[in-house]
Amino acid sequence: MRDPSAPDRLTTQRQPFERRNTLEEGVVGGHVKVNPGEIHKSAGAARAIGEDFTKPYETAISASHTAASQLTGWSVTARLDKVAGDWAPVLAGVRDRLNKTADNLEVTAQAYTANENANVEVWQKQKIGEAWEKPAQ
Repeated sequence: MRDPSAPDRLTTQRQPFERRNTLEEGVVGGHVKVNPGEIHKSAGAARAIGEDFTKPYETAISASHTAASQLTGWSVTARLDKVAGDWAPVLAGVRDRLNKTADNLEVTAQAYTANENANVEVWQKQKIGEAWEKPAQ
């Protein structure tokens, strides 16, 4: 049964988008503030996670294949080998996705910096606004 004191969702007017004007980190006056250095750090973190992930997953797959080969005649041999074979491409895909994410973050940071530098040069040539500085690399 519906609570009679609750607002009727069909008659309640809501705005489809809400503009936020906060002073949260990364948001200044309703606009997103981008720091290419932080994007580079995120790329490094993604790459490090991918590298750290590689050895344990390769070890697990190798150990599963080894165990399966040493359990000849046991009923679990085929299933253990199948599990290792099935998981190998999945785990490699996770590692590859982390590396691709790192590459994409690097490209994004470089493109953002290049774009900002180009804008600053145009503004400086046209003497628009105050003295503009190029963003930190």
